[in-house]
Amino acid sequence: MKSTISCIIYVCIALCIHHASAQTINWANPAKAHVVNAHIGADYGVVYGIGYGYKTGGSFPLAAKLGFSVPSGKQLPDDFAAQYGIEMQVLQWHDMRATAEVQGIYRRFQNDLVTAKNFGAKMSVSLGLYKSRWFAAAEAGFDKAIVTHFQHSASYEEEFPQVKNGWYRPPTGGNFNYGIRTGLSIKSNVLALRLGSIVAEDFKSRPMLPFYIQLGYNYEIPTPAKH
Repeated sequence: MKSTISCIIYVCIALCIHHASAQTINWANPAKAHVVNAHIGADYGVVYGIGYGYKTGGSFPLAAKLGFSVPSGKQLPDDFAAQYGIEMQVLQWHDMRATAEVQGIYRRFQNDLVTAKNFGAKMSVSLGLYKSRWFAAAEAGFDKAIVTHFQHSASYEEEFPQVKNGWYRPPTGGNFNYGIRTGLSIKSNVLALRLGSIVAEDFKSRPMLPFYIQLGYNYEIPTPAKH
């Protein structure tokens, strides 16, 4: 009985961890700008998202980001993910640039057995070649569900009366991702592609869809320089 409940909880957590990614920035553009983003991708299902960011200039530019994504389905509010974080260029050598990003994530997942809500975090790095018209980089990241709240359905509680609702700690699940990001820049428009593979933190198991792919569009609104 206990192993069955643990298995169901693990499956729910695996399903509700969405690879959080929104704006893919061309760091070769030195201008300060507001960045509006829309994207679609395959990541534990078909996922749609929107985002906003503000990118600074200077020798070590950074971008503050907000994002919201939902998987396709009949009842979109049942499952969603909200992300907030900062990405920063940490190294530049000619056209080669390295970035580091940290995000906080809030996720919600619901099925016939349980409603799960969790707070998590993601850290990622990238290294690649950035030109004014195009860019290509390798990326890697780790996504962790830190604390999760479970509210089981009435039918599930009837079947397993000893199950407990509430917040669960320590961290309940995590995934590594690795892949590439690339894109084309035309004036204020950026068309970006991300794709790669996903593996669980034990490096042995993979999700049902063991890869991610995302097509995104950014529109950058330059901030007027102060004199």
